[in-house]
Amino acid sequence: MEPKEPRWNGVCLLVVSLLVFVCADAGHAADKSLVAPGFEAAGPGMLKRPDLIVVKCWQDKRCRFTCRFKNNGPGPIPSAQHASAEAHISAGSANPKIHNPISLKVIDPTGKLKSAGGWVDYVSHCIAKKASKGLVWIDTNKKITETSEINNGDEPVLTECN
Repeated sequence: MEPKEPRWNGVCLLVVSLLVFVCADAGHAADKSLVAPGFEAAGPGMLKRPDLIVVKCWQDKRCRFTCRFKNNGPGPIPSAQHASAEAHISAGSANPKIHNPISLKVIDPTGKLKSAGGWVDYVSHCIAKKASKGLVWIDTNKKITETSEINNGDEPVLTECN
């Protein structure tokens, strides 16, 4: 019986082809589903992204409309994005208007939101003369690359203050 040529040549060629394909694509995140929430594919590593949220809004003892904002993501906010981001705060049409948009630098002058987990309370100095629904939205101009853009707002109910 004459020895047969092993099938390994074809198998080896297939394995080498797959390795070349996988290695050539390793620097690209083609499948975003493999990237964990709060992270962004960036070549051989991952970049952590921030996630701004409105934690809560309330009226303080002097009836001023106040909001707590937080960087709820695993990553920091780059200084350039922090410097150019804006927010919107309003207390309803029946109440005094607040100058909008408001720079994030005004809301967070010391940069606490730049760090992951950082938070800041902002006192708007708007006093509700009549009960209404307010509107608060942070990063309205979408200057900050975040994990989620759909959790940046709130519609708090404000009570009448005399």
